[in-house]
Amino acid sequence: MNFIEKILDNIDNMSAEHVIQSMTKIYSEPIDRIQLLEYPQFIRDIIFIMDLDTEMNMQGDVLENSIREDIPNIIYALKNINADNEAKILEEIYDLYQQNSEDEKIDELYGKMYIYTDFDIWSLLEIYVKNQMDEYILKRIK
Repeated sequence: MNFIEKILDNIDNMSAEHVIQSMTKIYSEPIDRIQLLEYPQFIRDIIFIMDLDTEMNMQGDVLENSIREDIPNIIYALKNINADNEAKILEEIYDLYQQNSEDEKIDELYGKMYIYTDFDIWSLLEIYVKNQMDEYILKRIK
């Protein structure tokens, strides 16, 4: 049993914040990204948002590293948590990247991302996870 399965088994005794924090184990106890498809969408969304945040904080860029292939999943996760502006910006960045567009425009768009503004994606993620946890627990009870 991996850490995600343990979290899901104990989810009714956890807060949304604790579930989110527990997902950081993905970096010390890696799980194949294909295997993530076995878990509820909100679990995947937490991991993709964490990946985005980690890369933005470390590199300031998501195009030149290992999560580049996950950008469509990250955009989807941003939309799920209602970070629509962030999703739109990342879509524009990704589209420009795929068109081999100017780095200057991409850099300008990065400057509008949450990490460079006062926008708090973490509170949106927490609200989303709380709602999804409630639904997950109800489905499990039935």
